[in-house]
Amino acid sequence: MTSGFRSNGTDLDSIFAVTHSGWTAASASGFQVSGSDLNTRYAKLSYGSAAGTTGYRTNGVDINTLFAAAGTTSLIMNTQPSDVSGSSGAGNPSGTVTSGTTTVSASRGNSAAYTYTWHIASGSGVSFTAGSSATTGVTGTVNAGSSNSGTMYCTISDGVTSVNSNTVNWSLTNTTPAILSFNGSFVSTHYINNPPATGYGYVQGTSGSCTPSSTDQGYPIISITCDSSNGGTSWSTALSVQTGTDLGRNILNIFTVNGHANTGSTGFYSFSSGVATWSWNSSSGTFSSGTYTATMT
Repeated sequence: MTSGFRSNGTDLDSIFAVTHSGWTAASASGFQVSGSDLNTRYAKLSYGSAAGTTGYRTNGVDINTLFAAAGTTSLIMNTQPSDVSGSSGAGNPSGTVTSGTTTVSASRGNSAAYTYTWHIASGSGVSFTAGSSATTGVTGTVNAGSSNSGTMYCTISDGVTSVNSNTVNWSLTNTTPAILSFNGSFVSTHYINNPPATGYGYVQGTSGSCTPSSTDQGYPIISITCDSSNGGTSWSTALSVQTGTDLGRNILNIFTVNGHANTGSTGFYSFSSGVATWSWNSSSGTFSSGTYTATMT
């Protein structure tokens, strides 16, 4: 029911905000509804802002100095800064990057115990460093040479009302150069099609015989090929990886097979139909069928 007190034809229930359990009561007004003072009905002024004068006075002042106006008791929020970012050399092929922090604050002139719940609004692959606190950052695994970004916001509540903050932009960058990495082996086949004095040896591992069958970045290894000729006095090596897009020659740093290191920036490089191929002519080395170690570092 309405209060029965009217100001300029409007009941006080439409002028002042309702109070809630757990909120500090205003001082007694001296005006009662069904035996209870208005301070059990309306929110303390500090929970909102003042209404216009009503004509009802207590201790010489209008009761608008006691109670908050209707519609003014919602939480007021501010989040600073509005952008958080993190940048570090987190490693290859990926590593953990953590952003700086942002803080959300609430005000309504009261001492309510607020609860905080942070949400990812856009983007993925990250979590909060303190998702239930006023201050938080984001952290996540980022591929070498890559960035991840999105937005987030906080819901804050005093147990009665809640409100969402403005969105905050977040970004994480792994500054470690993106290079292929792999630590494994391949099972080869071996062919000799000339007499031993001028023997030609051919060993190859394909995606089906490489362990693992892809680089640490998830790129399938198409083949590892080693050719030995002139009785083992010279040999060449080739590596083909399905990168999908041309990531450039220097995506490969050093490729070592059977103990012999080849630098990605030297030798021949080509890219065709989503496959990157490196090949080198080197010296010394002999091969036969068997299992050979291979690394990319």
